[in-house]
Amino acid sequence: MPFVIPNTLFVQISEVVLDKELFTEINKNDILDLNNIHGCMKDFYTAEQLIRTSFTQCQITILQKLTATILRTFAFLSHGMYTNTSADNKHVYIADRLSCDMLKLAAKFGFVSDLLYIAIYHYKTFRYREALSVLEMTKVKLAQPGLMYMGHVDPQWCGGTVLDLQDDTICSK
Repeated sequence: MPFVIPNTLFVQISEVVLDKELFTEINKNDILDLNNIHGCMKDFYTAEQLIRTSFTQCQITILQKLTATILRTFAFLSHGMYTNTSADNKHVYIADRLSCDMLKLAAKFGFVSDLLYIAIYHYKTFRYREALSVLEMTKVKLAQPGLMYMGHVDPQWCGGTVLDLQDDTICSK
């Protein structure tokens, strides 16, 4: 006869506590040496190989953030590579579109603040109207409830049990 643990013995942990631990883990592991194109390509190839393996949900989230970091860095490195050479307009346009697409993909995988890199890119390429548009969109997303920043969560957001950040106790609403 198998041993069964009654449900009342399980400890329920707040989603905020879990998210806080997950993002702490992500920030610890988001250290990649990405100072050249070849390093980005190598790390991107490794991430591509890792996608084919089975992971837990937490590991998938970490891999998504690392992939966003690689794409973001690669976009800025490739943009700098083509703007500092005497490439023709066609190659500069293609590099610009690829960089912009990589930043958009990085924003989909990464954090909300990764949208700001798109605004920086538009600003660097003298597209100020697009940069302002991205900033407005980011401002709206940053105002959503439940946003976490450096381990801090808006205490007004609660869906059941939440963490009271002032004295680190769990309170029920």
